[in-house]
Amino acid sequence: TYCEDSLADEVEHIAPKTLFPEHAFDWRNYLYACGPCNGPKSNRYGVVAGGQIVEFVRRRGEPVLPPPNGMSGFVDPRREDPLNLFELDMGGVTPNNEQIEGTFELLPVDNLMPVAVARARFTIDVLGLNREVIRVARANAFGGFRARLREYVERKEGVEPQATLARLKSDLLSTPHLTVFAEMRRQRHLLPEIRSLFNRAPEALEWPVVR
Repeated sequence: TYCEDSLADEVEHIAPKTLFPEHAFDWRNYLYACGPCNGPKSNRYGVVAGGQIVEFVRRRGEPVLPPPNGMSGFVDPRREDPLNLFELDMGGVTPNNEQIEGTFELLPVDNLMPVAVARARFTIDVLGLNREVIRVARANAFGGFRARLREYVERKEGVEPQATLARLKSDLLSTPHLTVFAEMRRQRHLLPEIRSLFNRAPEALEWPVVR
């Protein structure tokens, strides 16, 4: 799903079938999505033009006029890794040892090219990926992943059986909002407590995260 928060009980057409009817039955254009993401997206579509996103929406009764050729303004999670364009604001500690609280909002990755920034912002806006319920869920997930990782580290250092460690690993990787865990790994240099846990269990940096 896009948001990783709700039950994915709808089939979403990444390229809207109202604009691209030839892809209406193309399975490569399908993605499971929840209603709160699929509803607002509807048939919104954008094309990169001049470093910006030009949006097209076909309204009821209008003829089918496909958008001009060009890169899609919408990030396609079937073909792209969203973490190449998005990052979570997880806060951290500044070089001056100042603690900054994270908002857990999705933001464009720093130092992206302007076109990539525009695509990231368009996707976040279309899907409402920073709506409050998701932001709060990500913050809660961060606390849960931290606790599960700490338990794994403590059990490992207590020389627990491998079967116990495997179960703890499986439980962690079955937790919703795995993007939060992926970002904990990527941003651990900003989070001293998290960095310490990964230093004590470096194998967790290699666990496969399927979002």
